Amino acid sequence: MVYNVLGVPSHEKSNELYRVRDFAGKSGVSVRTLHHYDRVGILKPAGRSRSGQRLYGRFEFERLQQIVALKFFGLSLSATRRC
Repeated sequence: MVYNVLGVPSHEKSNELYRVRDFAGKSGVSVRTLHHYDRVGILKPAGRSRSGQRLYGRFEFERLQQIVALKFFGLSLSATRRC
């Protein structure tokens, strides 16, 4: 299911937000990893659905790509957070 910025189901492409499970599937990381990144403050969700589920969008996907690349080059999560 795709949500808009207000956490309401949407079919518009410009403000697409994905539930954590869908975002994890599209980005290639686990839901557990996304929850961990949220807890340590390195990747916060764009918002939450009405039921409280984390929602992620294009900006968070771009940030996740940076995190994965920096991790690949050997940076720790704390060093990545400082970047």
